[in-house]
Amino acid sequence: GPSLSVRVGRIEAREPSGRQVWYLAGGPGGSGVTILSAIAERLGRPDLDLYAVDHRGTGGSAALRCPDAETDDSPGGPLVVAEEGPACAALISATRPDLAALTPSQSARDLGVLIDRLGGGAQVVLYGNSYGTFWAHRALQLIPDRVDGAVLEALVPPDFTYHEFDWWMNEVGLQLLQGCASSPICQAHLGDDAVGKAQGLRALLAGGHCPDLALSSPLHLMLGYLLYDNQTR
Repeated sequence: GPSLSVRVGRIEAREPSGRQVWYLAGGPGGSGVTILSAIAERLGRPDLDLYAVDHRGTGGSAALRCPDAETDDSPGGPLVVAEEGPACAALISATRPDLAALTPSQSARDLGVLIDRLGGGAQVVLYGNSYGTFWAHRALQLIPDRVDGAVLEALVPPDFTYHEFDWWMNEVGLQLLQGCASSPICQAHLGDDAVGKAQGLRALLAGGHCPDLALSSPLHLMLGYLLYDNQTR
C-alpha cells in the first residue's frame, strides 16, 4: 500500500549504558531531528543514546508545505500567517491525499516500530516538549510495553488551544516593557515610555524606516521570540 518516509536522528552514547532517550519535539510542527544536537548539549549526558523522530507531516517526515507562503517576501516571511492560512489549507487539501495518516496516533505507532528496530533491549525514556507531551501521552497509551518512562516538559493537555496565546504573550510583553523604568540600562535605550517606543517603532518600520534592516519577519514576531527566550533577549 501507500507509504511515507519517517526521519530519525541518533547521537550515540560515548559511554554506553544501555539507556536511550527519544526526544519528541513541540510546535506542533517542530523537527526534533534538526535540534537533536542542541538537546544533547543541554542534557550533557555522554551515557545516553539520543534519538529524535520527526512527527508525521513535519521536518523530514512527509512535511506539509505551502511554498508560496514560506518565501522571504511573503507576508509572514518563512512563517505562514493568518492571511495566508486559507490558501495554504486549500493547497494542502488538494495535493496531500495522505492527511488522514498524519496523526499523533500514527506517529506514536511509528515510535513503537522504531524502538523495536533500534532499541535492542535498552531502557527507553520518552522526552516530550510542548506538543511533544501530547504525542508522548498518546504513545504511552498505544505502546506502553515499549517504554520504561517519560519526561513531560511544558505540558499540552488534550483540550489546549492557542486561542488566547497572543493575548497572553502581549500582556507579558507589556509587563516586561513597563519594568524598563526600573532598569537604568534599559531606560537609557528606551526612555521613560518603553511601551510607546516599541509601538512607535512598529509604525516606523511599517512606513519604510531603516530599510537596511531587511527584516525577514514582522517586528511583533521578532519581539515575541525575544520574549520567549531569555538567552536571545
